[in-house]
Amino acid sequence: LCMALPVSLELRKLIIAWRYELHMSISDIVHLSSRCEKTVHNILKSFREEDNNEFNRPFTERHGRKRLLDRNDLNYLESILHAEPGLFLDELQDKL
Repeated sequence: LCMALPVSLELRKLIIAWRYELHMSISDIVHLSSRCEKTVHNILKSFREEDNNEFNRPFTERHGRKRLLDRNDLNYLESILHAEPGLFLDELQDKL
């Protein structure tokens, strides 16, 4: 039975380096990382499956509808509110 201990980003990078740069065996990586074999396999699998070699973290992905306002829109609204802090929402919408 393998307890799901949190694995830091630093340890994930070490596990990947041990496997793909130093060509260590899975059993050696399990011993060095103090994680179970399944955890090591899952980390390596996530690394292989990710296109840009970042870790697949499904709970950090955005869910729901795509945002209507981008960062520039938000910066614009923020600058208006700094200049005129007493604006009501309908007045702010008119400025868009």
